Formats: sequence, structure tokens, C-alpha cells
Amino acid sequence: MEQGTTLTTTSKFSLCLGIAKGMAYLHSQKLIHGSLTSSKIFIDDLWSVRVSSWEAHTLAGYQGKSLPPPDMGIDEWAKEEFWTAPELLKGRTPPTTHSDVYSFAIVMQEIFSRDIPYAEQSNFQSPRDTLEQIVTISLRPVFTADTPLGARDIMQRAWDMDPLGRPSFQSMVGSIRKACPKIRSVMDSMMDSLTQYVGELEENIQVIHRSLEDKAKANNNSPVDESQASTDKTEVLSRFRSLPPEVARMLGHKQLQTQLYECVTVLVSCLHGMDKLLRVSTPQDITDMLTDLYQAVDGLLSERSDVLKVHVLNDSYTLVTGLPQRTCDHLKTMATLALSMLSMARTFTIRHRREDRLRMRIGLSTGSVIAGLVDSKPSRLVVLGEALTRAQSMAATSLPMTIQMPEATFTQISALRTFTCVERKVPAPDQDKKQPSPQSYWLIGSKTMTDTFYPESL
Repeated sequence: MEQGTTLTTTSKFSLCLGIAKGMAYLHSQKLIHGSLTSSKIFIDDLWSVRVSSWEAHTLAGYQGKSLPPPDMGIDEWAKEEFWTAPELLKGRTPPTTHSDVYSFAIVMQEIFSRDIPYAEQSNFQSPRDTLEQIVTISLRPVFTADTPLGARDIMQRAWDMDPLGRPSFQSMVGSIRKACPKIRSVMDSMMDSLTQYVGELEENIQVIHRSLEDKAKANNNSPVDESQASTDKTEVLSRFRSLPPEVARMLGHKQLQTQLYECVTVLVSCLHGMDKLLRVSTPQDITDMLTDLYQAVDGLLSERSDVLKVHVLNDSYTLVTGLPQRTCDHLKTMATLALSMLSMARTFTIRHRREDRLRMRIGLSTGSVIAGLVDSKPSRLVVLGEALTRAQSMAATSLPMTIQMPEATFTQISALRTFTCVERKVPAPDQDKKQPSPQSYWLIGSKTMTDTFYPESL
């Protein structure tokens, strides 16, 4: 995570809880991770914590760990050994549930310190010397001043030199909940962080505004430094250059605040078969294709000023309408845009693979979101909430060249009497296997358009 990104204490505990629950599940299935580090933990599109690479130990077998050679360089502070339990560093002892607990505590210390393990040692000794002290004198990472006592206690117990003295992950799940009684889901915690970000952003804007006013007053009786004024203006504008025009305008009039929008429509699109395309393409081929795709989608958006581009990542677009100006036709606007995007994809030419066709999957959902600005350079509009989560799920479980929507969105779009929809015969698989699969529907076409998009199975 970036050093400049603010995380509340609750957010940090939420991340730790998600990891601990994932590891507890692995251990309940008699699986040992064996090499848990922060690089093997990520948050998916549905804001759930995922633990990866756990199958490496099971499938490939454990190869053993030993102290690194003496020429270990300063860039080696990120080596996996710094997350490895001391009993494994001593010899060819296979990993256990106890060594996984130790590794988790190192990751937990990273989350609370926002730095790599043993960063405080890098100014005094070599990485090799640090590893030797981990084994010989039980050296452990130093807590930052703001690390809560409850978190410190959990980590200290997990770092016990005696593997049998370390708690189980099931026990640590309870300890984390006890240390942070108000703990919430990762998504809810991030929403809290977003509110904090925007508050800090507003303070920064006020500081910049007062600074410019002071300079203007000081220049009333002195020659104007045009170069400095230009620099100040550029600095302010650079923070907002990536914002949609409507959002930037409202920010300028101090009308934009982090708030709940009860009814918006979110569209999430992605490309089907991207992995296969990557295997037969050069990096330049992919760059050219994505450039053409971005230009084509941006051309569609230029005709719809009320649709905001929230996020673009590789082949995926996230769009929203119904904010910041609340409108009653947001669903009609986005449904029409979704059909236009598939029409564009149907005629899109992949320059280096002209025999192939672009196959897009789209998820559409109406609902509530929280929207606000993240304080960064440039500033970014961030949208979080139920509508976004469901649209991401609809896109992930859709079929090539289709538009999928949940039942609540279908009910609303049916009332418009403009679009053609059909029920998905087999409900889309849910990301959470404990919940029943929700019913979903396909958006096939519109009375105002000639193109139709039926799933290949129909």
C-alpha cells in the first residue's frame, strides 16, 4: 500500500481479520500455506480479502530454507525469509500451522506500521545479520507508536519462539474481534477511510485557497510575479485534472461533499478471453489495442455528459450515472450506453488479430453508493457501495457479448417499456458459496436500436 494513503485503525483490523479468517479456513481443510507474505494477499473486486499461492507448498513440496549467502544486498530486505518462522530458518524443518501463524503476525505488523518488516534495522546492520538475530536472539519487528495494545499482544503471542506457544488462527480471529469490538467489513472500513480522506482534502483546499488569497493581497502593492502565479495555478489545477468536468465544476463551487446517493446506475465492463489474447500478442500489440478501445469508449461517453468515468484498469471500465447531479433517467441512459458499447465491440477491429473479435462482458446494476474525492495528485472520484459491488459481480459472471443485471434492476428497467430483457435460465454463480445464487436477467436490446445481443446459449 502507498505510504501516503490513510488507513483508519478499524480498517487495519478489518484487513487482519480477513486474512486470519482465510488462513483459519485453509487450516481447517488440513492445508498449510508455508510461505505467507504480504505479496500473497490481495483484495478482489468485491472488497474481500484473498490469500493466494497457498497451493504451492501442497503441490510442489517444500524445498527448505536456509540463511542467505553473505553477499546479500540492501535490496534483499524484501526476501521471503523475513516472514519465515525462525524454526524454519534453522534448517529443513517443514512448515506447519504454527509457522503460518508467525508469518501472519509479520504481515499484521506491516499493516499497522505501513512499512516492510525490520525496516528500522536497515540503518544499522545487514539483512543477513538481522536474519541471524531473528534465529539466535529472537529479534522481532519494532512496533510503531500508534500500534494499539490489542494488536501488539496478538503479534507478540504469534511470534513466540516456541511454535507450540503460538495461538491458532481460530483463536486469533476471536482476539482480533476482541481488540477491535467495532470492527466492520473491509468495504465499510474503506468507506470510513474515504470520509476521512475527503475531510483532509477539504482542509488542504482551504489552505491552498488562503495561501493564494494572501499572495494576492501581498501583490496589491508590489509587482506581480507572473511565473510564480502560473506555478501556483498549475499546482492547484493538477490535483483535479483527472476529475470529470461536472465534478470539477461542483468542487470549484464548494458543492461536492462525500455523501450517500440512494439511486444511481453503475456499469462495469471487461473483455472475455484477454488471457488468451495476451499469450499470442506482443506488449505493443496490447498497448495499441487498448488505446483503440479507450478511444472508442471515450467517443461514446463524449455524447453523454451525465455519465462519469470512475475507473479504468487495463481492459475494464467502471462508469456511473445519477451523481453528482441526481437524475430520474439514469437507468435508461446507462442501459442505452451498454447496448452501444456492445455494438461498438461487434465492429471493433483488433489491428494485429483481424480475424478475432472483441468479446465484451457487461454488468449493470442500480442501487446506492457513497461517492467522494480521494486526496491524491491528481484527485480521484471514488465510488463505493452496493450498486458497484453488484455490477462487478454481474460483469464477472456474465457471458461474452452480453449485458447481465440483477433482479432489482430488471424490475426497474421493465417499467420503462423501452428495453427487451430475458431471464437467465441458470442463475449466475455467486461469489459467496454460502448464499443462494441470485436470479439475474439479460438486457437484449432496445426499441430505439436495431442490434440485439442474445447469449450464445439461447
